[in-house]
Amino acid sequence: MANFTKNDAMVIGAIGFGIGCLVYAFRCNDELGSISSKVDISLDRLKGLTSVEVSDEIVNRFVEKSAKEAVKTAVEKQASKVAESLRLDMASDVRSKVSDAVIRAYSNIDEDVKTEVKRQIKRIDLDRVKYSIVNKVTDKIQDEISDKVDDMMDDFSGKIIVMK
Repeated sequence: MANFTKNDAMVIGAIGFGIGCLVYAFRCNDELGSISSKVDISLDRLKGLTSVEVSDEIVNRFVEKSAKEAVKTAVEKQASKVAESLRLDMASDVRSKVSDAVIRAYSNIDEDVKTEVKRQIKRIDLDRVKYSIVNKVTDKIQDEISDKVDDMMDDFSGKIIVMK
């Protein structure tokens, strides 16, 4: 026969303990089932012996209260829908009016700007503008001619020095 060790003894003890727990659990389950059925029977008997009457006044109050709450909820829901609809309508109306006002203001501003530009153009002294343009062009041409003459002089001076 094989040697019987401490580990073997512990395994056998654990198995025995587990079987004992299972037996105890089944026994407790049977006892609880018995007690539960006795309680159920007692409750059924008690229910048969007693009756609870609810007065019409209590029922009516409950129905009235429930109806009021349902009406209140429905009214709040509809009021919310109406308020949202009004908000959207007002927002649309405001956008439309603002757009119309901007278009009218643009037309007015457009005409005002055109009128002011025409008025300012009439105030321009064309002779003075011509004189200013002629002076600027003359100065520019003189500068360019002067630069060209200087370049030619430098070129000519360089050729004279080379010829000497």
